[in-house]
Amino acid sequence: MQNHYRDKFDIMESILDCANGNEVKQVKILAKANIPHNVFKEHLLFLYQNGLIEYTQLQRTYRTTTKGIDFLSIINKMKTDIIHHNPV
Repeated sequence: MQNHYRDKFDIMESILDCANGNEVKQVKILAKANIPHNVFKEHLLFLYQNGLIEYTQLQRTYRTTTKGIDFLSIINKMKTDIIHHNPV
């Protein structure tokens, strides 16, 4: 498996995508997004402060907010536009 650089938007997209539509435990996000705990915590603060993800303390779960889903749509549109305008 080839390692490639993932920028902060790739990592945030992975976190939000894992928690999209679900209430997900941290361990599942770490596994599915394939990121270490310190990277998760580093990006979680930004996501939480900007209302893109929410945490339910009682269940200890995360969920992507409506604003976070909108953010995912923007990222996906940008990726699509880049692919269609700059073919490799």
